[in-house]
Amino acid sequence: MVVGYGHTPSNDRFLALADRMWDLYRVRLIMPDSGSEDYAYIEDHGSKSETSNIMYFYPELVHMDRLPADPCVFAPGMGGMDPRGSACPEYTGKKLPAILEHLGKCIREALENCQ
Repeated sequence: MVVGYGHTPSNDRFLALADRMWDLYRVRLIMPDSGSEDYAYIEDHGSKSETSNIMYFYPELVHMDRLPADPCVFAPGMGGMDPRGSACPEYTGKKLPAILEHLGKCIREALENCQ
């Protein structure tokens, strides 16, 4: 089983492979719904949510100092709440238990449907 999650274009390609992966390799591809704010893994692009996720799991990869210091200057690639002053690892840490519970539920359901 492979769990995928990303932005819409990659999600569409991932799910388009689901039947083929099952037929050829008996590998189930699943993509958990992230419609609830309680367990949304990615809520934006290059902004508060994604930056907080990386700060939580891989803090050495976050270089906030590379963003323009002036918050009035838009940073290319941001699609959501400006991470300057809003992103923090605690944001992801607070949501992580609900995210993991939801992922576990999705995986259990997918395994039940494989039989």
